[in-house]
Amino acid sequence: MCPPDADLTPRAAPVAAPSYAINDAMLDMVLQTLPPMAAGAPAAWHRTRRAWVRREIASHRPADALQALLAGWIVTLRHTAADLRGRADPRTCSEAELRAAGRMADQTARLGREMERLLGKRQREAVRRACKSRVAAPSPASLRDATPGTSPGAGFLPAARER
Repeated sequence: MCPPDADLTPRAAPVAAPSYAINDAMLDMVLQTLPPMAAGAPAAWHRTRRAWVRREIASHRPADALQALLAGWIVTLRHTAADLRGRADPRTCSEAELRAAGRMADQTARLGREMERLLGKRQREAVRRACKSRVAAPSPASLRDATPGTSPGAGFLPAARER
């Protein structure tokens, strides 16, 4: 009886991408580009917002400064799109202004999603490169020598069985 295919496949350990510590200068830059908080917001709100934005950037799991910057831009675009939608008030805006604000918010959100997709693609490529560099393909000679029942000089042909 043959074992199931799952038993034959080697177990693969997921490769963890190294995490990048988001520095305060980059976080300050992202916070300056975000839409402003309500006037007169207490300092506790500012600290909470700062921690929240840091966690939101870290949720993209940047591996280096460039990926962290791209994650910061994604967060900025998300907040800007939400702010555009929030400012479009039907009581104070005309129909044309509401449509224009909706289009701008949709385009901003779409750009953020495209950047997020690009970041994910770059991260997956980096993981693949790291896996390839860590795990070298075995040479045919080492496979032949490690396979039971093969002779060293016979190539991939199994040695004759003894009866």
